[in-house]
Amino acid sequence: MTAEAEGLRGLLAISRAITGASAYEEVVDLVVQKACGLLRASCAFLLLGASGAEASVVASVGLPSHLASTLRGVLDERIEATLRAALGLAADERILSVPMIVRGNLQGLLVVIGFAELPGIDDAQREFLVSALADQAAIAVGNARHVRELEEALAWLRTVIETSPVAILLIEGASGRRVVANRGAEALFGHPFARDAGVSQYAEQLRASDGTPLPLEELPAFAAMRGGSVDRELLVRREDGTSVPVLARAAAIRDDRGEILGGVVLYEDISLLKGLERMREEWTSIVAHDLRTPLNEIALRAQLLERRASNEEVVHGAQRIRATSHRLNRMVNDLLDVSLIESHHLSLVRRPCDVATVLGDIVEHSAVVVRGHDVDIVVPAGLPAIDVDPGRLEQVIVNLLTNAVKYGAPGTPIQLRASAKGDMVEIVVRNLGPGMAPETAATLFERFRRGADGSRKEGLGLGLYIAKGIVEAHGGTIWADDSTPGEATELHLTVPVAAGERASAHVS
Repeated sequence: MTAEAEGLRGLLAISRAITGASAYEEVVDLVVQKACGLLRASCAFLLLGASGAEASVVASVGLPSHLASTLRGVLDERIEATLRAALGLAADERILSVPMIVRGNLQGLLVVIGFAELPGIDDAQREFLVSALADQAAIAVGNARHVRELEEALAWLRTVIETSPVAILLIEGASGRRVVANRGAEALFGHPFARDAGVSQYAEQLRASDGTPLPLEELPAFAAMRGGSVDRELLVRREDGTSVPVLARAAAIRDDRGEILGGVVLYEDISLLKGLERMREEWTSIVAHDLRTPLNEIALRAQLLERRASNEEVVHGAQRIRATSHRLNRMVNDLLDVSLIESHHLSLVRRPCDVATVLGDIVEHSAVVVRGHDVDIVVPAGLPAIDVDPGRLEQVIVNLLTNAVKYGAPGTPIQLRASAKGDMVEIVVRNLGPGMAPETAATLFERFRRGADGSRKEGLGLGLYIAKGIVEAHGGTIWADDSTPGEATELHLTVPVAAGERASAHVS
């Protein structure tokens, strides 16, 4: 066998040994050891780093430890001169440095020093063998580094998941046959999780926010594995009978092709938040109720004073007191409504209502609100009846009319029109005036939003927020259409059609 063939056979054995190693440290150590053995060299080391960047020694054989820990060099055309100077090599002492390249990118250098003359192997063949070794080493080192980085990332991720205060469930497979739970999930549900026991081991503990059992198909895990996302409040019922309010979030886990591999579900204990919410609701309710009694007393006394007073100035003062107490009473009612809406306790007394009739009644009752403005009601014939609480719908429409009066041009007409939209009826309040900017329309129905024109108007800024809550409690939506600045503004809402009712069926 020729020396060249012997060298290639040795290279093949080295390549197999290197590619068979898995740990990063094992791979880099093998590379320098085999390089020394292949060339019968006294020293070999690996410098790893990107092109143009500083590289450092990651493994070495025959290199003094103080040099192995301090040797540095920028991977450019001057690297060999840098190494000779750092190692104190004489000009005639041979050094072989071969680049390690993967997918066209420089990963580092394999450096061999003090190699012996091999019978039948010239300089070109020697460089070829080391280059081939460097190529194999580059791939193996890159793979080992990738594996190490992946293992470190997985270890970090595993630590984050395990120590997270949020309950985390990882669902494997579309059927939910395997479940991996962190410590937070075991603490929340009150028992350990078996990986192969599937979703069924905790499914019966999940309840809707009102305490009713949750159907299997509505479990967040299955919703996620169908490709949907979940963000809703639920209850987790424990073995001792207590229930924990949670915010459940779920999403599908997909591969690179978009195929669903499983799902991840987060359950966050919101007991503290719910407690604070109850305290706020109770405080709002208590304050509102306690304010009503003195306000009613003030209004009653002012009314008596107005009737009995003979002095015009006193009568005027009593009227101002009554008007002010009336405004305060409206604010108290708004606070109570906000409390009911946010606690999901807003009650509705719904019945089928004829649209034209209910809108006409509302406008008639709102004569004081729309004083100075003509209200044009447009309701097409044959419009279906709507399933609403007429008192609450009146509250919504009055708020929209009040808004139209506040921000519309004085004395201009207001249009109130309705039309069928599938299973819903859309009601629109349109006023002429300065209009509103798109950014104002986007926040119009938020709490304490006052003065769409930047001015401070009377009230707490809760009217449209309450209107939104009432409409959504009916199953409808409310929004501000793109208004034309300087021309008009439209506010829209939808309410459901009454089952089996037509516009000709008037409410008795």
